[in-house]
Formats: sequence, structure tokens, C-alpha cells
Amino acid sequence: MFTIYSKTGKYAVATMVYLHNTNNNSYIKVRTIAKDCNIPIQYLAKIVQKLRQEGMLSSIRGPNGGIKLSCDTSSIT
Repeated sequence: MFTIYSKTGKYAVATMVYLHNTNNNSYIKVRTIAKDCNIPIQYLAKIVQKLRQEGMLSSIRGPNGGIKLSCDTSSIT
């Protein structure tokens, strides 16, 4: 079976996979993820905001800020 996801859904999944694959507990800049995953940064910022509100990501603002997974990846379904 083949499922087509929205562009937002694809970008959200790509972001979560990217964060999982980095497999460290440090914060990663949204700009870095946008560049590496070829996602427009403004679009990714909105996606990240929603993922953070849902409790899937944690974030820190500022020059040393970024995002990281806030939960164990085995709990994501």
C-alpha cells in the first residue's frame, strides 16, 4: 500500500528522523536541519513550533539554542 503524505507531514517526519539519526542529546539549530533536509526555513520553523507544542521536541532560544527530541524515539508512533 502506498500512502501520500502532505508536504508538511513529510517535512515533519524528515525532521524527526534527522534528529533521531543525530542520536545525541545536544540541541541542533533549525537552520542546520533546514539546510541538510532541503526544507524552507520559514516553513520548518512553523512545523517545529507545532511539534514542540505537541511535546515531541524541546527547544532553547538564543545563539546556542536549537531543538532536540523531547521523548524516547521508541514511544513515537
